[in-house]
Amino acid sequence: MDKDMFDKGLGIRRAVLGDAYVDRALAGMNPFNQPLQELVTQYCWGEVWGREGLSRRDRSLLNLGMIAILNRPHELKAHVRGALNNGLSREEIREALLQVAIYGGVPAAVDSFRLANEAFAEIDAEQSASGGKGKGKRAREAKDAKDTKEAKALKNGGDAETRSKSKKGGKG
Repeated sequence: MDKDMFDKGLGIRRAVLGDAYVDRALAGMNPFNQPLQELVTQYCWGEVWGREGLSRRDRSLLNLGMIAILNRPHELKAHVRGALNNGLSREEIREALLQVAIYGGVPAAVDSFRLANEAFAEIDAEQSASGGKGKGKRAREAKDAKDTKEAKALKNGGDAETRSKSKKGGKG
C-alpha cells in the first residue's frame, strides 16, 4: 500500500462522502475486507479522484449516471450526497437521472429517483436537526454564486448564451 496515496484518497473520500460515511466504512473493516478498503481508498479516491483532469463536481455527475445504470443503490445514495457536497444542485441531479432513463433504461431511472429522494430526505433531516448547517451547504453556495454571476452578466449585457437562456426562461 502507498501510504501517501492512501492518505490523499482518504482526504478526498471524506470531503466528498462525509466523515460519518467514511468512518462507518472504516469501522466495518476486518481482515477479510481490509484489502478492499485500502484499494478503494488508495486507487479509486487517491489515484483517480485525485487527478486534475476533471473537477470533483464533474466526477460526481459521471458517477451518478454510471452507478444508477449499474443498479448500485447503496453507492448511489452515497454519491447523491457526494454530488451535493461537490456543488451539484438537486435539479442537476434530477437532470442526470433523466438522462439515465434514456440511455440506461426507465427502470434504472425509477429506482434512482426513489433513492435520490431518500438521500435528500436523510440530508434534509440532518440539516433540520443541526439547524440547517452541514451537508448540501456547498451546493447552495455554488448555486447562489452561479445565480449571482448570471444576474451580473445579464445586467452588464451578458454573453450571447446567457442572454439566450434569459429569453427562454433559463433554458438553453
